[in-house]
Amino acid sequence: MEKCAMKILSKARYAVSIFFAAAILLTSCGANDSYDDTTRVVTTYKNIYDIGEFATNSAGGLFFGDFDTLETVYVCSKPNCTHSDETCSAYGFNIVPTTPFVYHGDNLYWFTLEHIYNDDNMLTTDCKLHKCDLDGTNRVTVASLSEGLGVNCVHLVLDGDVMYFIVSPDRSMNKSDQIPVYLYSYTFSENKVEQIMQICEGYSSYAEPRGIFDGKLYLVYAEYDRPLSTIVADGGDQADYRHEVTIDLETLEMEEAEKAPIGISDGVLLSIDDSGVQITEPDGSVYMATEFEPQEWYGYDVVNGMLICQMMGTAYDYKNDKYYTVNSGGKTVVDWRNGKYILRAQDENLWYTYSAADADEIFIQQ
Repeated sequence: MEKCAMKILSKARYAVSIFFAAAILLTSCGANDSYDDTTRVVTTYKNIYDIGEFATNSAGGLFFGDFDTLETVYVCSKPNCTHSDETCSAYGFNIVPTTPFVYHGDNLYWFTLEHIYNDDNMLTTDCKLHKCDLDGTNRVTVASLSEGLGVNCVHLVLDGDVMYFIVSPDRSMNKSDQIPVYLYSYTFSENKVEQIMQICEGYSSYAEPRGIFDGKLYLVYAEYDRPLSTIVADGGDQADYRHEVTIDLETLEMEEAEKAPIGISDGVLLSIDDSGVQITEPDGSVYMATEFEPQEWYGYDVVNGMLICQMMGTAYDYKNDKYYTVNSGGKTVVDWRNGKYILRAQDENLWYTYSAADADEIFIQQ
């Protein structure tokens, strides 16, 4: 796709911020055509778009990493700003810490969740969705969840004009032991929040979306018929209460998934069974990484046709059936741009820096 350059904060009213305008280039075309048809999963640890990555440091400051220039800068256009407190527009979002910022159109979106007293003087949960300009200014609330409900997931699933997420009551404030868990959506163009369906209900219930593939939302959930502590004390296995399912987004039919989904990465479906990690492409082609440990929590990603396990330090070129050792110097391989792999490093303040490398610099064939 041909990209047209748009400086993230280089609109006329920000012309005075010469350094910022020069440092950050977002390769979007102004409208949503560069990413609106893209399905992606975003998290606090991997919040990547066509233009680069958004993240927050340990102090809550929002910054942007440009994969074309390899520059990292605060989301702020204020000249001579020290980016150290809430006078800077990169701070003060009060975002739900388990959820990422979402980039869509010319805006950033984020959830907040607060404990407040309602009109009956009862303590309850207040969860809202907000948006702002790409420099963190012009912040407005665009939607609210019903009283007592809050966003409760790590993965946010973006599918064109729609965002999918999990909602449930606050466990610490819910009077019932039975916790219902719901699938919700937010439509950006209509500014509309909608409850799609209830996923489950039980003790310590939870759900986590994995992504969308072939028109279906892949999701993992668990609902326990008694307190988890009791199950463990009785020698029960938590895995017996876990379900891997798909939800047809047109019919809302829920079915058991054939294999446990890890997620959707770079447009392919990753799933596991006892034989290893399975890669399924949109055309139906299936590949198996039999030398990879089928552990969901290992963290698998696909970057430019390479299945990478960052924890194991190994990679698999599944179309050519070749295994590699990843020699990235402790950096994370996060993307592929301009013929090179993008590597991300993180300091003690959770600030990201980026570099680029050729394939033969980081992948050593086994």
